[in-house]
Amino acid sequence: MVANAMNTHFEVSGAYLLGLADAAEWDIQHLRADYGLDTIAVERWYPAQDVIDFYAAVGSRDGGYFDLVDIGRNIVKHINYPPHVRTITDALEMAEAMHHAGWRNGNPGELKVEHLSDAHVRMIFCDLPLPVDLVYGMCEAMVRRFVPRARNIIVERIEYGPMYIFDMRW
Repeated sequence: MVANAMNTHFEVSGAYLLGLADAAEWDIQHLRADYGLDTIAVERWYPAQDVIDFYAAVGSRDGGYFDLVDIGRNIVKHINYPPHVRTITDALEMAEAMHHAGWRNGNPGELKVEHLSDAHVRMIFCDLPLPVDLVYGMCEAMVRRFVPRARNIIVERIEYGPMYIFDMRW
């Protein structure tokens, strides 16, 4: 977890949380209410610590891994990319800026993208205040969204303490 996450002014954009909109199907609706996330408004900012604690609670449940991966996939489904973003390259070029735009008044960690070939990308996250399983779902969904003809998507996940590396090939 990011040291700055405990900053009481650290917030997450409602637009970044739209992936929770369908969370009822994952039987976590009561958890959303417990953390003040039962209603998500795009224009509102939410306390980052509540979001971080919510994801921790989801991850600690039986099947939490699957719930977090599904939420991550759903987040990418709901992201409103600018109209010019049509390819995986376009999306990856904006990934770092979009990550930082979803948070304010704190440090949301760092993201670095390495475009290794037309069908091989590496995303490196450091000190991210999100669980690795959620980020895994986001990475996989980004490839599925922007490389629709990809038949065999391989997402290799490597963890080094506070660093997550996702090596994605299709």
